[in-house]
Amino acid sequence: MIVETWLKPMRPMLAEWVREEDWELLTNFERSLSEIAKDQTQSQPLQAKVSLASQGYAMVDVDGHRGGKGRSPILQALIQFVCGYHDLDYRDVAHVGHGRMIILHGSDQQRTFWIPKMATGSLVGVAATEAHGGSKIQNTRTTVTSSGKTPFLTGEKVYISRIKEAEVFVVFFKFEKDETLSAALIDLARQGVKTELWQPLGLGGWSWGKVVFENTPFAKQDLLGARGQGTTIFKEHFVYYRPMVAMTALGSAAAVLDRTITHVKQRICAKEIATPRDTCFEAVGKHFVGINAAMLVTLCAIAQNLGDDSRASLWSRAVKAWSVEQSYEAVSELALLMGASAVRTDHFASKALRDLRAFLLADGIHDSLRRSAGRALLGLPS
Repeated sequence: MIVETWLKPMRPMLAEWVREEDWELLTNFERSLSEIAKDQTQSQPLQAKVSLASQGYAMVDVDGHRGGKGRSPILQALIQFVCGYHDLDYRDVAHVGHGRMIILHGSDQQRTFWIPKMATGSLVGVAATEAHGGSKIQNTRTTVTSSGKTPFLTGEKVYISRIKEAEVFVVFFKFEKDETLSAALIDLARQGVKTELWQPLGLGGWSWGKVVFENTPFAKQDLLGARGQGTTIFKEHFVYYRPMVAMTALGSAAAVLDRTITHVKQRICAKEIATPRDTCFEAVGKHFVGINAAMLVTLCAIAQNLGDDSRASLWSRAVKAWSVEQSYEAVSELALLMGASAVRTDHFASKALRDLRAFLLADGIHDSLRRSAGRALLGLPS
């Protein structure tokens, strides 16, 4: 059991945020996700998300007055670990994900419409990255301009995930002549929206590609939050979201470690080997400690955000980069201990390696995240 072997050893340290009944919820969630993963009719990520939503796992850490369970983001992070343990493509199956921006900044009308849909499994995407700006969101060129009586949205977003599955996207843009970013809710079925699907190297459980807005009609009620609040919304969201990505990645690495241990034990029992080489023992021990250390520092980052610590953003950026890199290194080394079988594209370790490599770029390129963390530590604007 994932909860028993990986998460419950941390129970005394998490008592402030994870209640006794939360451990039962977590165990039940693990059982539910395991059953879904075995069922081919439900195992695809979007189908799994809808199924889990019907069991009450869509909005675990959303406030009770918004229709959620009102549990701690620390518990949500543990759920993310379980999701990653099964498949990194399950990163959104038990989480509001980018829909959190609607919950925190949406108008009454937007919340009334979208929160019930998220509670039943609807997915919200984010469209921020542009080809010329990379991860520098402040370089956004997507613009709302006024032509006659009707404003129009024009621009291009690339490397966008969940193109086919998300019912609405949080799109970051600038109003004509504004220097500051704004955000809006745009569905891709709208007039003037074109999409182009690309085949990703990893994280292929959700569709991925390019979204083009060509004079797409824009209404006042599309605006998310206040005009010019886009940068604040973006930064606040990703302080929360990046540690969730980190925990999901670490869950995947933990699964590969467990499978490696099982593989080596089976070879010993079958008398294929008398005893593993010392390098095997070293790798297993090193990555067991590395995964646990990364989990603890990630949970610490989440706790800082819960406490409104001024360093929460710094920690969020740093732990996402470090945890994904630790996970990628662990899977890279551990896969070798499983031999040629791990070379097959359908092997769990092979898929985990592709997905983790994609996460080196997704949700923030790591050199940028580390650079901004370093600037913050030196007291310079990041």
